[in-house]
This record gives sequence, C-alpha cells and structure tokens, in this order.
Amino acid sequence: QARVVLLGSSQRQLDPTLHSSTMEASMIAAYLHPYGYVASDLESWTASPRTCTRTPRLDLVIKGHCEMHGHTFYDVKCSLTAQNPTMHLEWHTQQRLVQLREGLHDVVKSELGKRYTRVFGDAPFAKRGGLGGTTDRLQRWLETLVGCVNDGVAPPNLVSQILLFLDAPAQPEHHDAAERIPDGNGSAD
Repeated sequence: QARVVLLGSSQRQLDPTLHSSTMEASMIAAYLHPYGYVASDLESWTASPRTCTRTPRLDLVIKGHCEMHGHTFYDVKCSLTAQNPTMHLEWHTQQRLVQLREGLHDVVKSELGKRYTRVFGDAPFAKRGGLGGTTDRLQRWLETLVGCVNDGVAPPNLVSQILLFLDAPAQPEHHDAAERIPDGNGSAD
C-alpha cells in the first residue's frame, strides 16, 4: 500500500522521485478537501475541479522579482477560491528560479509524463540563468499550470504537491486532523 510524505514550507523543494507512489489516496483526499477538491484516488477526481460543487480555482501571478544575497527571487501571488461555502485564500511565496524548476516544474513534468508535452508545448519553462524574458516565460508556464489544475488535467496527487510547494495556508480541517494523529506512543496527545 502506498504512503504519503507531506512536505511543508520548510521543505519546499519536492523530490520528483518522491511522488504519488508515496502517498495514500485517503491522505491526499483529506488534504485537498478543505480547498474544495474532491479526489477519489491518487490519479482521479470524484468530480473534476471545474465541474464539482465547490469549483475550486487556483490563480498564480508573478508580481515581480528582487535580488537578495546575489540571487533573484520571484514573488508569486497565489490565490485559491471555492464556493459552497465560499473560500478565498491569498498568499505570496518567494522562490528562486532553481526552486521553481526543481520543486515545481520537474514534479509536474514527472507526474504528467507523456501528457506534459501536449499540455505545456506552447509554454516552455524559463531558461536557466535568468536571461531576458524569464519572468514572461515563467508567467506563461504558471498560467498553463493553473489551467491544468483548474480543468482537472492535473491528478489529485499532483495538485496536492503543487499546493504544498506553494505553501498554501492550512485550513481548520487540516489542524483538526493533525490533532487526531497519534504521536509515536499511539496517543493523540
């Protein structure tokens, strides 16, 4: 049986070799549910994000970049909305291009497999080295990723990894579930 290893903000760079086979479907479904997603297993939706009752919608926008300690950090404004009940989350994450490539692009490419070229064929990822046009290429790639998530092309295991990489704010249901997880001694305290 597969297991999940959920990596949080302290481990933003997800290992592309550590993917769906390490996650239990029930854990993915429980993680995604507070955000409005309804997963049936690792690879399929009970209802597509675009047609399910809550219609979750992810948006990602590059708001700029800054130089810190000799590195360029891209400011990504993230928002996730859903209906019934209404949810509107907004947060920012700052990532270097290498983090976005290794922790997001490489994971997406690995998870989508042969579908990656079809989905992202017109939106190549930003080139290495931060050459001119990097922000525009990165924005176009993120827009394509958002379409992939919002249209239900990205499977639940990938959507969970994307939200974890972006450090989506935990919801009350996440905190409640964490309190019910037994510690190493088998108790919830």
